[in-house]
Amino acid sequence: DVNCLALGTRWVITGRRDGTTHVFDAQTGIDKHILPATKSAVRSVAINDPSQYFAVGTEDGHVRLFHSEHRKLIKQWKAHSDSIEGMLFNTTKNILITGSLDHSLRIWNLTGNDYELLMTIKTNGPVIKTRSSHDGRLLAALIENEFGIHLWDLDQLINNFKKLKLDW
Repeated sequence: DVNCLALGTRWVITGRRDGTTHVFDAQTGIDKHILPATKSAVRSVAINDPSQYFAVGTEDGHVRLFHSEHRKLIKQWKAHSDSIEGMLFNTTKNILITGSLDHSLRIWNLTGNDYELLMTIKTNGPVIKTRSSHDGRLLAALIENEFGIHLWDLDQLINNFKKLKLDW
């Protein structure tokens, strides 16, 4: 019943259909903590390594942000109108990227313990997976029923944002 998995240097996070999120010690594999269940299935998880955060995306479009050491809920918000199927942190740019069945990718700026929506990228179909390059420069999305992938250069996106005189 595990829907998703994220691997960090200290923790392994799994999200489950029953709405629970399990936090495992990455060195021992011991299940250290079970987070309280959400009202809907957990569809995506991400770890902000080496920072102290992890995020949980749910079938009803919510993001839950946790402190990884204390496993305390920091913030929860409605990020999408449908299931969040892909989620990743970009630590070089302090952003969280979410991809949803609602045909969008959203880029959230990390400011302290809070996130602010920076940009919504509309897609031609439901986003079913998101990934980034190891250096954090490229963002890739897999769109349902398409034969290719969509790629964005995050540095170029940021520069375009600045050219439009929008605050990044």
